[in-house]
Formats: sequence, structure tokens, C-alpha cells
Amino acid sequence: MSLTTCQQSAFDFIASMKSGETVFLTGQAGTGKSYLMEHLQIQLENCLTVASTGMAAAQIGGATCHSTFGLEIGIYEPFNKPFRVTKENKEAIEAADYLLIDEVSMVRADTLDSISDCCKWVREDKRRFGGLKVIMVGDILQLPPIVSRDEAEEFAQLYRSPWFFDAMCLTADLQVSELKTVMRQKELTFLEALNAAREGRADGVDLLNTRVAPKPAGAIELVTRNAKAESRNMQELQKLDGKTFWFYGELVGKFKESECPVPMTLTLKKGARVVLMKNSREYRNGQMGTVMGCEEEIVSVLLDDGETVAVGPATWEKSTYSRGEDGKLAREIVGTYRQVPLRLGYAVSVHKSQGQTYEQVHLNIAGQCFQPGMAYVAISRCKALGGITLEKPLRPSDIFADQTVGQFYRNANWVGGDR
Repeated sequence: MSLTTCQQSAFDFIASMKSGETVFLTGQAGTGKSYLMEHLQIQLENCLTVASTGMAAAQIGGATCHSTFGLEIGIYEPFNKPFRVTKENKEAIEAADYLLIDEVSMVRADTLDSISDCCKWVREDKRRFGGLKVIMVGDILQLPPIVSRDEAEEFAQLYRSPWFFDAMCLTADLQVSELKTVMRQKELTFLEALNAAREGRADGVDLLNTRVAPKPAGAIELVTRNAKAESRNMQELQKLDGKTFWFYGELVGKFKESECPVPMTLTLKKGARVVLMKNSREYRNGQMGTVMGCEEEIVSVLLDDGETVAVGPATWEKSTYSRGEDGKLAREIVGTYRQVPLRLGYAVSVHKSQGQTYEQVHLNIAGQCFQPGMAYVAISRCKALGGITLEKPLRPSDIFADQTVGQFYRNANWVGGDR
């Protein structure tokens, strides 16, 4: 795997970390965080990899924070209850040298404290995270972690904000490495508008609003609610004539239905628009196309670039870690999900679009953005301004960022990467 100059700088810093050090690897959409993380997983020995959600864990072949560290639902109260960590996970935590946390922007401050306390308890080491070298990956100028209404008052008494960087275990010495070279988009004016949106500034609204137009044929519509996306997909599917085909996913072991990156029951017709949800030699995650035919477990898809591919079932793995016979960290597959890696491609929610890149997007988000970073996530899904259309003009109030994040960046200890 070849790295860009900034990715190599970040990797070199991480590879030289000392026991007990923590680093936050960040960068806007399209800067190659996922690619660098894959490189880290390959190159770093005894690296325990976890993610904030089941779907994120499935994409990286890791496990969730909650399953690995025996965490409970609700606000964490330090050492109020013993950690329910399995024997295998205890051995994995003991054997690890590195802890890699993906999508850390969705990890709450109390969750990070509980992970640190669990590591201290298991490793019998009073340093934060039990002395592990910790790499946290994500973009905190995208969508924030969730605190329910029932938890909000109590949480505010314990923490300055829900963000991971306000965890008690990170009161000092958190190092930040930022990737700034954007590989997804190349147009300077579009990049400037994107960066403004990322920082919560509406400087690029006028440029984006030049793209107000009817939804083009083949574009995927981005909306703010999952229910709206699902409804739109089924409405469009029902408009198609012809036979309906159903493909049923297969869960094995500890893989949960809520963690599945594609539906357990996939409903398709000839002519349906679809999104590819996994990489292979013939296609890539995020590519779009049209169903040309279905036979048993195979779907023939005409990609928008003109190539026809046969899409068969793919397998996602859920892993845990344990200490191998040689004393080193060993990865064990504890669950799998097998399904044709497709989703209907008429609409998707902004939340579920995170991590995807589309050639054409139709943004139906004006006046509906209810979270910091939502507009930025939607806009940054596309490679070029010419691939974006808007249902209605964006308002300056649609584009906003969390001020707590801005303060964190201003006071950050920058290392490696492009800084």
C-alpha cells in the first residue's frame, strides 16, 4: 500500500508512539483516513481494532467498543460496576500494544472513560487505557455522538460536552494529526465551499445554490431522516413493472441484524437503481447502477460507467481478539453476515451516507438540518460540484458546526500529518 506524503507523516508518528500516548487522526471527508487506517491495521503488531457501531465494525473487520470492553448502555459511572469482559477479550486487551478506535466522533466522552478504566482494570496498570498506545480516527466536524433526552441533564452535570475529547481520561496530552490533502474532490472553488461548510461557515452557500435543479435520472437523493429514505426507495421500486426478486441474508454467530450493512431482506426488480456496498475487483463501495436481471444469488448490474458486473453474495465478518499461543494478539471471527452487497439507490439518509462517495447526488436537506455537520456530510458525498443538484436553495442556517469542536481545534496539540 502506497501512502501520500501527509499519510506517511501521520503513520511515522503513530509508529513511533510510546506506551501510554494517545493520538487523534482526523481530516475532512476524502482525505484518506480509512485508507491509512487499513495500512495501520496491517503494519502495527498487536493492534486491537474497535469501532463505535456495529456497522462501522463490520466494515473494518473489527468489534464494537461495547462488546470488546463489556460496556453497558447508559451513562458510565466510574467503577460503579465490574466490567463484564469475556476471558478472550481480557486476554486480547492484555496482549495488545495498540488500541485503534474507528469513527471516534460517535464515541461519547463517558464511553471513552469506561474504555480507559476497563483497560486499566484488565492490564493492572493505572495509566490511562492501561498504558496502551491509542489511535482514534474520525472527523468531529461531521455528525456528533448521541445523548438521549432522558440522559441530557445528568450528562451535562458530568461532562462539558458529549464529544470524546472531553473525556476525563483525556484532560491532557491528546495529540492531533490531521490529513488535509483531499483526494475525493479536485475543484478549488468547490473545496473552499466544502471547507467552509465543515467549519460551520456559510461562505459557499451561493456557489452551492447555483445547483438548484430537478433531480437528474440516476442521482441518489440525500435526505435527513432514515424513514423518508426508506419510503422513497420503496415508492420508486413499486413504480417498476415486472417480477419482484427477494434475496435473504444469512447471519451466523454473534453478528446482529442491527449491525448489517445491507438489508436482511433485499427486494429488487429489473430496472431498480442500486448502490454497491462493498469493494471487489469488479466494483467499489458506493458505485451506482441499474439492475439488469436476477438469477438465484446473482444480480446483474449495469454500472453508471457502462460496465456490467455480476454481483454475488459477499461476507462481512465480526471479530474478537484473544491471546494466541505465542502470546501475541490473535483475531478470531465470531460472526458473519452473508448477503448480496446492494441497497436500493433512489435515496439515502445523510447518516447512512457517511463514508460513501457518489458521482451524482440530489440534496433534499434545505431547512431540515437538525445536527451540526449534517449539511457538510451531505455536500461532501460527491466528487464534483457538477455532480450535485439541490431540491431547494440551502439557507445559511442549514450550515453550522458545534462550537465546542472549534474550541478543541484551536487548542489542539498538532503532530504529524499536514500540520
